[in-house]
Amino acid sequence: MVSAYRLGFSLREIALEFRVTKSTVQRWVRYAAGKRLDRVDFSDKKTGSVSPKNKSTVRLEKRVLQIRKYLREKSILGLYEAESIREEMLRRGDRNVPTSRTITNILKRYGQVDRRVRQRWQAPPPGWYLPDLLARKVELDSFDIVEKWYLTGGEEIQFLNGISIHGDLIHSSAMNTVTSENTILALIDHWKQFGLPKYVQFDNDMVFQ
Repeated sequence: MVSAYRLGFSLREIALEFRVTKSTVQRWVRYAAGKRLDRVDFSDKKTGSVSPKNKSTVRLEKRVLQIRKYLREKSILGLYEAESIREEMLRRGDRNVPTSRTITNILKRYGQVDRRVRQRWQAPPPGWYLPDLLARKVELDSFDIVEKWYLTGGEEIQFLNGISIHGDLIHSSAMNTVTSENTILALIDHWKQFGLPKYVQFDNDMVFQ
């Protein structure tokens, strides 16, 4: 525990790994403060535990690191983190395969965890690609076709769906087959009822082309 603390792991991480309380970790850290670990006599402490009962064996840790090295060099998908390591160990028929969490803790102890964080970008506001639409000065109707819906009995039904940006309008026409002809009629009917928007947007279906 003291060694892990000196390597930079937090009290919480160490407590979770060794399954003790944070106060136990703090007690051992204070006890060994300012001393070399090989010169600290831990045997004269009556409480606490230097290592957890379920601590991974050196043999298991070496096996995890070996599998990670293999996956990092050979994996077609480039996956070599805890879950992939566990799956590979199961595939090879290893006995007493540890959980993904235990494998993660082993990797952390040996500094084998990539600290990569996925970049999450905020979605742009509706209509960002048209200045007057972005400013909510105009509306845009967007249409697409939804296929592969079936009624009881197996009859396919398709939908021409539309939604307006900043117009609070929706459109949905159910058809046996969406064609250019019935699409034109549906759009004309929709715009006669609600008026024309400034812009219209379609997906790349050949019906709209």
